[in-house]
Amino acid sequence: MKNEPVIVIVGGGAAGISAAYHLIDEAAKHQPMPRMTIYVVESRPRIGAGNAYEADWETNLMNTRAGVISPVAGDPGHFLRWTQANTAVWKDQFPGWRVAADSFVPRPMLGLYLEHLFMETCRQALRCGSRVIPVHAEVVDLDVNGPNDLLVKTASNLTIRANHVILCQGHLPSREMGDLLAEPGVFVTPYPVRRVARSIDRTAEVGLIGSRLSAVDAMLGLAAAGHQGRIHVFSRSGRLPSVRGTQERYTPRIMTLDAVRQMVAAKGKLRLADMVGLVRAEIELAEGPGFDFASFFAPAPDPLTFLDREIEAAGQPRMWQAVLYASNAILEYAWHHMVEADKERFARDHFSHYIAFRVSIPVENAIRMRDLIRDGRVQVHAGPVAIEPRGADGRFRIVGDGAGEVTAVDTVIGCLGTPRDATKLDSPLLERLFAKGIARPDRFGGIQVDHGTGYVRGAGGVARDDLAAIGDLTAGTHFFTSVLEVLARHARLRAEAIVGSVAQAASGRVEKAPVRQAAAV
Repeated sequence: MKNEPVIVIVGGGAAGISAAYHLIDEAAKHQPMPRMTIYVVESRPRIGAGNAYEADWETNLMNTRAGVISPVAGDPGHFLRWTQANTAVWKDQFPGWRVAADSFVPRPMLGLYLEHLFMETCRQALRCGSRVIPVHAEVVDLDVNGPNDLLVKTASNLTIRANHVILCQGHLPSREMGDLLAEPGVFVTPYPVRRVARSIDRTAEVGLIGSRLSAVDAMLGLAAAGHQGRIHVFSRSGRLPSVRGTQERYTPRIMTLDAVRQMVAAKGKLRLADMVGLVRAEIELAEGPGFDFASFFAPAPDPLTFLDREIEAAGQPRMWQAVLYASNAILEYAWHHMVEADKERFARDHFSHYIAFRVSIPVENAIRMRDLIRDGRVQVHAGPVAIEPRGADGRFRIVGDGAGEVTAVDTVIGCLGTPRDATKLDSPLLERLFAKGIARPDRFGGIQVDHGTGYVRGAGGVARDDLAAIGDLTAGTHFFTSVLEVLARHARLRAEAIVGSVAQAASGRVEKAPVRQAAAV
């Protein structure tokens, strides 16, 4: 085993587990099977759950139906089959849940599944003559000795010499709240909500900064923990997430990859209007004539009116949602070929609005949220805000930049998700990669990677074929990277390239295997 290639996966959440799985799965397709040593380095005590799926309240629901949840590329039913075959593993922890193809399951259940998938991947690696080794440490630095010769360094002074490194760091903490992060009573993330709830006085007034899925998890989790103080939700747009209808998955007939490729061939570069027109045409086809597009662009109504309408609408198919979900197949390719000025305009003016419609919540959570608002336990504030440091009375003031409204709270919880500006991520590793020119920020999110291969671009824009990234860190290049099916597809492509390279090296050939284009899948 002395000369086996070494691969380091930085991050043991969904992306990291998917990467490890596909590396072993790809190796098993080769004869003879290449032998590898794969280290999965994760700072948390559990490998598999990551930030999004760790042990927490059952109110933290997935926003994807159980029948199509999967970190395994090409196998959308993998999670559902696991729940059916392993009832004894999860039933004691989630006794009240009926898992069916159309159900929305708690996020912690997916975390348990990912842990078991990782253990099975470790066992499968041994059967294939390879090893998958978990390492509980934080990666803080990386040095380049030469091609396929990287030194991965951890905060615990462990150094791993690797031939390939895959960055799978997922949802990194944010520095967007600046000096406030050092203040007691400020939480950069609501996860795990159960732990945050235990750290807060039950009568405290809480300010949630943001109104997306993490804010929904936070308010419902705090309520589940018996929190009695009022919860204030501060949203720049004032929009809450839409509510999922009863529709099944949809296969586009107009909005296809071939159609986008033809547009690129004819125009060279896409305009935002081209993509809006394509999506609009597909929605009109799916919904039927007379669909009201004006509702997408109308000002947000008051939260109770909005939730009442959304809950009523969720009792039937909402085909426009199915069209937006199906757009995953074209977004990455379209984004890559879009005019830079239109990318900037979309990111600046329309992204938050798009996410409010694209990322929906289960009706069960919408009903709970409506009840909290109706009872006066949750209040939603619209418009930009500024947070003032803790005053003499021990409270923070959140000031509305528009109306000048001032709200005093005892606790502030950031629910903004991962910042698109990578320089605002709290990551010693990224800081050092930027300082050394091994990586550089992408102005549209995360770090710059090659579109076709996922290889990280450093100084001068040169991509290294021994350093790749998967997930949120590639958002600037791949646009929408936070859904499992996209993570799995990219993990499979990275695995194909790495295992192909390893297999060729083992056979004595020096030419590199062709890398399949991510957008073509």
